[in-house]
Amino acid sequence: MHDESIGRRWNGAARAALAAAVIGCSTGAHAGVDMAGTVNEIQIAPSGALWFGVTATSFSNAGTSTPSATTFCRNSWMSLGLYVPAGDPNYAYYYGLLLASMTKALPIYLGNISTFDGTASCDVTKTGYGVVLTKP
Repeated sequence: MHDESIGRRWNGAARAALAAAVIGCSTGAHAGVDMAGTVNEIQIAPSGALWFGVTATSFSNAGTSTPSATTFCRNSWMSLGLYVPAGDPNYAYYYGLLLASMTKALPIYLGNISTFDGTASCDVTKTGYGVVLTKP
C-alpha cells in the first residue's frame, strides 16, 4: 500500500510538471508584439490615473506589418492611450520611470502590447511585463 501511494503522488507530480511545461511553452511561443520608444507626454487625470504617450521607435515580433501605438491602444484621455491606474501598488515607480524617460530621452520597452486590440486605452500593468526603462 505504501508503494501505491508513492506511485499516485509521482503520477500527480508528473501531470503537474507536464501541464506547467505546456503552459510555459505556449506562453513563450505567443509572446506578442513588443514596443520601444521614448515618453513624449505625461498627464495625471482627475481620477489619479497616470496617462502617457510614447513615440514608438520600433516594434518587434510584429510579423510583416508595421503597426503604430494606436494599433493596440486607442487614444482617449487628453489624446493619450497608455495609462497606469491610480490604485496600482507600483504607481510611484511607474511615475518615476516614465518621467526619467521623458526628461532624459531614455527609451522604454513595453512587452506584449498586443494583448490589447486597439478598441480601448491600455493599462500597461496588465501586459504581464509592465514598463522597462532601457539604456540607449
